[in-house]
Amino acid sequence: MRSTGSRYRVFTDRQWERIEPLLPSNSGLPGHPFGDNRRVVEGIAYRFRTGIPWRDLPREQFGPWQTVWKRHRRYAGDGTWDRVLTQILAEADTAGKIDWAVSIDATIARAHQHATNTPPVLSRTHGAGSNHKNLPWHEVEPPGHGIGRSRGGLTTKIHQAVGGNGRPLGMIVTGGQRNDGAMLTGMLAQIHVPGSAVAGHALVRMLCSPTAPIRPA
Repeated sequence: MRSTGSRYRVFTDRQWERIEPLLPSNSGLPGHPFGDNRRVVEGIAYRFRTGIPWRDLPREQFGPWQTVWKRHRRYAGDGTWDRVLTQILAEADTAGKIDWAVSIDATIARAHQHATNTPPVLSRTHGAGSNHKNLPWHEVEPPGHGIGRSRGGLTTKIHQAVGGNGRPLGMIVTGGQRNDGAMLTGMLAQIHVPGSAVAGHALVRMLCSPTAPIRPA
């Protein structure tokens, strides 16, 4: 049995037993079968915990960094991480472990000066204009990339809602120029715990109309 005795171990055996059934398998699909999924997922968590570049992941602990990055990209794109969070929150809510005194805050992360290639003429609708003058003008930065222009230059803003005990409940990524207050309603609407009497839309109704009835999500 593996434990978190090593500084590279992220999950306890008990935690992994809860997470593993929620992760997809490529059994029966074309391509190589997934190897040690725990090893790869712990590599993903370790990378975000430490903030190191993907290429600097210890190969002897987590395998090739490309495998770890591709698995994360796949799980992020197909909604796996969202489903895992939703299920874990549902279990926590059933056990009465969610403190519904919700707090919302945001933080800004700097983007590289060449991180966007939006033409200046489209910067009002797509966030930030490009600082890279050699890119074709027809290449447009998708709004979903969350890159905007604020006083700090090209930035991304991460909005997050947490419960009273610090448990993450929802998150939105926008360009750095987006106002925190303007994102409040949308941020609350991101909170969804199946079966809970207090979910995102219920919280929105509570703010907009304190007398509105609260119904299970």
